[in-house]
Amino acid sequence: MTLTFAPIRDKIERAARNGERLHLDPAQVRALVKSPIYAKLCEMTAEEFASQWHDDPAPAAQETITPPASSSAPSGSGIAPIATTGTSAGMSTGPMAAAVERAERAQAWEAVGRKDSPRKKRSMP
Repeated sequence: MTLTFAPIRDKIERAARNGERLHLDPAQVRALVKSPIYAKLCEMTAEEFASQWHDDPAPAAQETITPPASSSAPSGSGIAPIATTGTSAGMSTGPMAAAVERAERAQAWEAVGRKDSPRKKRSMP
């Protein structure tokens, strides 16, 4: 017969006696969560929170209007497009896109072992 709760009780007593942390194996944690002990612990926690709330009055509600986290407007086909200005995150502007493309080309040529660009420079007479 395998005892489940006696070893847990022993660990709790040892931790309390020695002022140490309580370490439980995963199987012991599962046994506690499935037991009525865990339900009672949750009930006691709720009572503890409630007693703190009665002692401390709730803060006054602030009258601020916050925009919704997401739009509740309908989406999909059949709706008018929404006008936006500026670039979106991740969008490259013209000069920035060109600079990124040049840098990528330079890295590609370095990876192949060439330090110069593929074009030959004109020699001046």
